[in-house]
Amino acid sequence: MHRPFSLPPLKAALISEAIAWSALAVLAPALAPPAARWFKARWPRAYPFLAPLAPWLHGVAIAYLALFLGSIPERDFGLRGFPAVSWAYALPICALALAAARWAGHYLAPFFEGADPWLRLLDEPRFALYRATGILWLGSAPLGIAAGLALAVAEWAIRAFARQGPRRTPPELPLRALLSAALFLFTRNFWATAGMQLILLLLLGRAQTAARPSTSRPEAGSAS
Repeated sequence: MHRPFSLPPLKAALISEAIAWSALAVLAPALAPPAARWFKARWPRAYPFLAPLAPWLHGVAIAYLALFLGSIPERDFGLRGFPAVSWAYALPICALALAAARWAGHYLAPFFEGADPWLRLLDEPRFALYRATGILWLGSAPLGIAAGLALAVAEWAIRAFARQGPRRTPPELPLRALLSAALFLFTRNFWATAGMQLILLLLLGRAQTAARPSTSRPEAGSAS
């Protein structure tokens, strides 16, 4: 008997795999501390060399494996299939975002404190994984992008609780995920989204440096 809401087996398998990869990325902040302690106890000499790879594993490796194994369509990820005009869309959007960053950079900089913009860019493939999972599952780009944003917020909440809850965690990751989602909504282009994200992060980094009080002048004065 035909079931009207049943999915084709291949698509159902792809959705299950995509959800599994996204769940691993969302839960990674809770799984990482015990895994790091176990690894440090097991291989103490190798740990200092491998620990810096953690952002690459979380941000890039999981998304790459999902793409490499065919669990995520490249089109939903934004690697291909986007219209060529998406680059033209990216230019005015980027100009508006740059103007907003210049105007609000002083106020937003405290939320983006403590990390290198290039290191933050490693989160972009993971945001794309969340979006692609949502698009594949729901069959709608706007709804899928919203679902991907919800997964990023869930990751941030798990990260906050993993760092012993009551401590206030800046909403940097949800803000960046929101910006990434808005850019991708208009461009459907991973490369344009990541490039604009990097430019904005560099501008916010400059605003943060400008807002930080400098101690070089008093030291120079005292030396003279």
